[in-house]
Amino acid sequence: MSMDFKNCTIENFTSVLSSNEPVPGGGGACALTAATGVSLGCMVCNLTIGKKKFIPVEENLKEALEELEELRDTFNESINKDAQCFIPLSKAYKIPKDDPKRDEILENALRMAAGAPFEVIKSCCRAVEIFEFLRDNSSALVLSDVGVGISMISSAMMSASLNVFINTKLMKDRSYSQNLERETDKMLEEYLPIADDIFSDVMSKIR
Repeated sequence: MSMDFKNCTIENFTSVLSSNEPVPGGGGACALTAATGVSLGCMVCNLTIGKKKFIPVEENLKEALEELEELRDTFNESINKDAQCFIPLSKAYKIPKDDPKRDEILENALRMAAGAPFEVIKSCCRAVEIFEFLRDNSSALVLSDVGVGISMISSAMMSASLNVFINTKLMKDRSYSQNLERETDKMLEEYLPIADDIFSDVMSKIR
């Protein structure tokens, strides 16, 4: 099975996602959702840059666009990375329980599997900060896209956290797992309310 999911057609990706194949799974879907969200942010920038009203912040918009494009590429890479991290974990579970190396191999695989969605959440945090700027500095014609984009980024963060916690729960190194959980909770507690505020502001302006 090819692991190059980021270059699949939408139809092929969703078809494999629907199947009994182990990957792509929830982690890949989270990364794709985040990539779609920041892509909408790129569109917002592209359709706002050059408009007379936003000349004072045009350089900021260009910087936002460049960073969102980088985040889009990061999320696209994460689609494959998540799958690549899950395969060792699925193999680790098949190691006989009496194998003395099983625990170490499984622990390392769990760290890899939790690390991929954790990085997605970190990147989403930066995306939220950029969307906070776009909320107040984008054309009215694409304001709804700011709302759609931030809702997708928020969803990706919450969903990716599930993929962190499902793996940390099984780790034997509780110090490592609890630290990763605390860092994840900290990001969610700080950035999800900001994302909710952005969405609410967009909704109030539209309605």
